[in-house]
Amino acid sequence: MADADVSTSDGAAKQLLEELVSAAEQASPAEFPEVHSALSTWLPDQFCTGIFTPLHMPTGVLRWSDCGHPLHETALEPGDRILLYTDGVVESHNEGGEQFGLDRFTDHIVRSTAAGQNEWWPPGP
Repeated sequence: MADADVSTSDGAAKQLLEELVSAAEQASPAEFPEVHSALSTWLPDQFCTGIFTPLHMPTGVLRWSDCGHPLHETALEPGDRILLYTDGVVESHNEGGEQFGLDRFTDHIVRSTAAGQNEWWPPGP
């Protein structure tokens, strides 16, 4: 699965990112550095974050590469969950200018999980 957070009013940049997502869905892990290089070339003065996460369903092996970093791998078990978020979540500010922060985000996830408030995925039968 490939996904992109395309939040731009620049139609050309949005189209380029959508094309990159489509290409990434067909890329092998060995091609990840090439995707990073292409982004650096095509968008030299812009910041772009992406993550590529193929999941091998028969074994539960999840591989990911983000922001051009090396490939990571872990084995998921039935019932495991993953949480993907961007730095925009923890770097957001309230009206007073205070940053939300990783500690507050982590605390929110732990508390809402304990309270059963994030049981929405996967949907039940």
